[in-house]
Amino acid sequence: MIKELNIKNFAIIDSLNVKFNEGFNVITGETGAGKTLIIKAIDILLGGKINKKMIRNENIPLEINGKFIQHGEVLEVSRIFRNDRSYCEVNKKRISISDLLKKYQSLVQFQRQHDSNDLLDTNKHILILDSYIGIEPDVSIINNLFSKYLDDKKQYDDIKKNASALRDKIKLNKFQLDELNSVNLDIQEESLINKRYKQFVNSKDIIDTITKYIDLNDDFQISPIINVQNNIKSLSKYQSADADIDDLVQRLEEVLIELKDIKDDISKLDTKYHYSEEEKNIIEDKVLLYEQIKRKYGGSIEAAIKFKKSLMSEFDGNFSYDDKVKKLKYQLDLSKKKYMDKAQEISAIRKEQALNMEQEINNYLTQVDMPNSKIKILLKSSERFRDDGIDVCEIYVITNKGEKFKPLHEIASGGEISRIMLSVSLVLSNMNPNNTLIFDEVDTGVSGATASSMGNLLKGLAATKQLVVVTHLPQIASKAKSHIYCYKSIESSKTNAKLTYLNNQSRQEEIARMLSGEKITQHSLKQAERFILDG
Repeated sequence: MIKELNIKNFAIIDSLNVKFNEGFNVITGETGAGKTLIIKAIDILLGGKINKKMIRNENIPLEINGKFIQHGEVLEVSRIFRNDRSYCEVNKKRISISDLLKKYQSLVQFQRQHDSNDLLDTNKHILILDSYIGIEPDVSIINNLFSKYLDDKKQYDDIKKNASALRDKIKLNKFQLDELNSVNLDIQEESLINKRYKQFVNSKDIIDTITKYIDLNDDFQISPIINVQNNIKSLSKYQSADADIDDLVQRLEEVLIELKDIKDDISKLDTKYHYSEEEKNIIEDKVLLYEQIKRKYGGSIEAAIKFKKSLMSEFDGNFSYDDKVKKLKYQLDLSKKKYMDKAQEISAIRKEQALNMEQEINNYLTQVDMPNSKIKILLKSSERFRDDGIDVCEIYVITNKGEKFKPLHEIASGGEISRIMLSVSLVLSNMNPNNTLIFDEVDTGVSGATASSMGNLLKGLAATKQLVVVTHLPQIASKAKSHIYCYKSIESSKTNAKLTYLNNQSRQEEIARMLSGEKITQHSLKQAERFILDG
């Protein structure tokens, strides 16, 4: 139940504190004094949309704070709109709008005057029935199955419609996959191939150079080793006679040793480096293939791998048109079966519960002076699949004995619609006995004894749950346990919404005003006193 509501900077409300009691709370007052604003503030507090035009002063935030009793504990909910953004708090902790709606929207059940239009909109009738059953989780499942069915049907229809284009696409994609499979799409493998190719290219030059050097040393006339040996032999005759020649001979002998070492090392290189034109051509072809693959499929091995994966994913490894059609047809048949199984399960529940709902609504209709009226909830199978199942629901009604059931929107008057909507709301309210039920001017077109019957019905309901009712009818206001009166006050040339809590005389005067208008008479005062005593 809601205990207290604080509203700041909202429409004609500067600052307003509203306290509610257990049981039956009624809100009355002059037109435009803020009665419906209080209801709208509760709606916003629990996740409803905020209209920026409703902010009184754009320079300060709009703030709504409410205190509720839930499972015996105080729950404080706040909603603040500042700088074009809103945020929520529950017990001083931030919470998202989606979580707020999910966890706390059921604290209050609203029934507004314009909600009666739902009865005249046959598309809303199935929603009313589902709310009574509490079958929303199952409807959510059927909605997902419906979406899956539509997706599978579109894929199947598209492949059949575009058969020629798809066959060409499959042919192209198969060629692309074969081409991608012609090499090992591995970054390390490509790096190794490139390294081996460079070695082959270098090997030929190295081998040519080594061969020239070996040939040079084998030539008797120009061999550096032989020439150095000859020079040592010629100069060694004079070593003992000249110290400089001795030094020179020693140096030449060191050079000779180094030249022989170099020749040995070069000979070893000759066995290390290998070159085959045939092998080089094979490696070169692989390098060119890698370059071609990279050029055609994204510029890198990574991009080519990604493209290959996308092909495999799209065709699931099967590049046969007929097999793909067969697979999509199987998926479509399966999703259709799953949808129909769930839809038929929901339909059976709806048909069974519709009878119970009819009976409960008809019981309430008797209590609001419509004893000869009956509601019938008709369900028939839809000719097409729907996101909420295979049922088409429409509420039929008779308002007089001997008549035939007809669609509600064809025969019901405004006053009858209000009473039927009240009966529906009361039935739905039984689904959640712990929430607060709010009625915002649902008594349109009702007066006299009928209004008194509606008041008695609401009073009886208030014995088990909290009600907040905005009304213009004294017959209903007089039944309440707590009476809040809204009025307008002019302060500093600005209109402000105010309220007061009526007791005894002030309440009698307000009900008298509701009876006779602005001019209160002794007769209306006595009549108001009688209403209060009877309440």
